[in-house]
Amino acid sequence: MFEAHFHYAGWFSLDVRVLATMALFAASLAVLVLALWGKKRRWEEHVVGFLAVFLLGFGAVWFVTDAAGAPTPIRLETVFPVP
Repeated sequence: MFEAHFHYAGWFSLDVRVLATMALFAASLAVLVLALWGKKRRWEEHVVGFLAVFLLGFGAVWFVTDAAGAPTPIRLETVFPVP
């Protein structure tokens, strides 16, 4: 009479050590790029540049670690159906 609609749940794990290492690498890359790129700019341009380079660097590091099979900060441990 009624179809069973299942929803799925899962367990995620967060590795803070890997997350902190990736964030530190991306932040140092952003500071290096801004030190080489922007000499006499306004502070708003430095903040926006830092955020842009940080996010691009963090995304690139995340993609490389995921493609290489290295541990990523967020891992899906298990998925199970929930009625």
